[in-house]
Amino acid sequence: MRLNAIGLRNWKSYRRFRLDIPYGREKPVALIEGNNGSGKTSLLEAFVLCLYGRLGIPLLARANSVSRVDRSYERFMERALNSGARQGRAQIAIEITFQSDDNEYVIERIWHFVDGALRKNDEEVRIFQGADRIILASPDPEDDERFVRDFVDQNILQNNLAGFFILDGEHLERMASINMDGQVKTALEAAIGIDRLHRASADLRTYARERRRNLPDNAAATAEARLALNNLGREIEERATSVELLLAVIGPLRERRDDVVSRIGRLHGDSYRAFKTHFEQRESVIRERDALRDELRRLLSGELAQALAGETLRTAALERIEAEHKAAQVKGDEERNLNRASEFVDRVSRHTTVTDDVARALALAWREMWGNRTADAGGPLLSHLGETDRLSVAEHLRKLSSVSASDIRDLARAVSRADERIGQLDRALGEQKGTDDESKSLAEELNGIQEELARAEARHAMEAAALRELEDRRSCEEQQLAAVSLGESGNAVALKRSAAADRAADLIDALADAAVPQNLDALSAEITDAYRSMAHKTVVEQIKVNEEGRVTLLDRSGRDLHELDASAGENHIFTLSLMSALARLAADFPIIMDSPFARLDAEHRRRVIGHFTEMDRQLVLLVHPAELHPGELALVTRRSGESLKLPSTERLPVTGAAS
Repeated sequence: MRLNAIGLRNWKSYRRFRLDIPYGREKPVALIEGNNGSGKTSLLEAFVLCLYGRLGIPLLARANSVSRVDRSYERFMERALNSGARQGRAQIAIEITFQSDDNEYVIERIWHFVDGALRKNDEEVRIFQGADRIILASPDPEDDERFVRDFVDQNILQNNLAGFFILDGEHLERMASINMDGQVKTALEAAIGIDRLHRASADLRTYARERRRNLPDNAAATAEARLALNNLGREIEERATSVELLLAVIGPLRERRDDVVSRIGRLHGDSYRAFKTHFEQRESVIRERDALRDELRRLLSGELAQALAGETLRTAALERIEAEHKAAQVKGDEERNLNRASEFVDRVSRHTTVTDDVARALALAWREMWGNRTADAGGPLLSHLGETDRLSVAEHLRKLSSVSASDIRDLARAVSRADERIGQLDRALGEQKGTDDESKSLAEELNGIQEELARAEARHAMEAAALRELEDRRSCEEQQLAAVSLGESGNAVALKRSAAADRAADLIDALADAAVPQNLDALSAEITDAYRSMAHKTVVEQIKVNEEGRVTLLDRSGRDLHELDASAGENHIFTLSLMSALARLAADFPIIMDSPFARLDAEHRRRVIGHFTEMDRQLVLLVHPAELHPGELALVTRRSGESLKLPSTERLPVTGAAS
């Protein structure tokens, strides 16, 4: 994609103006020179606002209050209206022409004013295609802006990438003031479209929710139950992976522990057998003690209050819950069958004449036939308990055995006795470890391994317990799904579409998570090449970017230079290197720069100009005539045709290149 021309009407000091941009494969650089006040920055601003409208305001340094986009956009446009057009009705019009490999596109945006005031919500934007300027029609005539925005994002340049391709010196200054990590994360996510992926995922999930919401109650409940079950399955997989990883840590630790025990035994000869026996006894008692603690914790935290309530109360609660479950089922059946009464009457009327009296009699007969199946829940239903809650509580009450205070006391005493036995075995082991230096070293190593192993085993026990709890929940969710799945066959298509949308959203989220790591090596290599090309200090040998977007600058020895204080010029070089890398990897779009060299020293300027003018893409460079030194100008003109001169007086119509 290359830029062919830009046309302006009533834009700032330009009354009417057109600038044709020359381009050639061997001469891809367009040098546009203008004195202060000639409108270099105005051209860049026109380019941004024609493409992006109000979304382009944050890219413009001269726009005030950029955090309040609506207000600053209107003020900026009113200030941009040419002074000769501030009376009566007037328009600002900007037109940009692009050329792709096989077609020409023109984007035109028009703003309307009355006595210098912008008419809100009266902005026109159109796209023309080909030499005949055929208008590309929006599928929604009421939303041309969205159509053009999507077209520009997909075919020209995404809005969130524009700041890396279209910039002036002030914008470069702002970018350079952001830390390197922040720049790279922002740039990489924009380049590979992470925000688009997240929007697509969110849209799919919204679609799935809406499909389920429009289903009959039973079908919607089934869909929600299935979604909950799928989410629970993913959580179980994650927890199971955590358990497996901890086992992978525990295994080697146990092997190291056994090896140290053997080495200690070899040092002490015949006493090894006793040492090994004591050690194995200690491990066995620890496992027994931990199991007792888990059981005591479970009783105290979950079942003590229910157990102490007594068998009579628990039985009554269980009977009430089971009665409610049956009553809810009967009520649901009644409602479904009664709703079919009118359908039944309609079907009868298709075969014979049905008077109003007969219709009422048929409906009454239907209700008498289906309305006598009642179930008493022993009182009003506890509406705060859903079907899943009823099933879960009932299952728990069935399993719960009576627990007395003596049971709690006995468990606590068993834990205490186990602790005392572990202390005795520790003392016996300490006496056998010896006092020589090697024994002390091995003893310290063994203690360290035991502590690390104990932590790992404790975490494993917690994760395993959490996994068991999740699996119990899944069992209840499966029962709930079975309970609400009856009668869903008529909604199978909608349910399948909803489930497919959720699966697609999961895949897109996974793709977004994987996209950044997959592109890191290519981005790191391009940034490194560009940085080494433009920086005159050769300290940095390689730049690496990790998955969190953290930047590491390495010297030849592999030392990280990231924490060294960088000069303002070096920060600018890194930002320009990032721009260069994105230009090579992300988009086939011209680079447009307005006076970007103010903070660079002479050597950096020469290298930056040499690097960007040698890139295989169009470069539009807006500069003051005195900004480039003769040597720098020679680097530019080697890759450009004649420079274009912006006039400093009132703009006149121009039919060819500016002169």
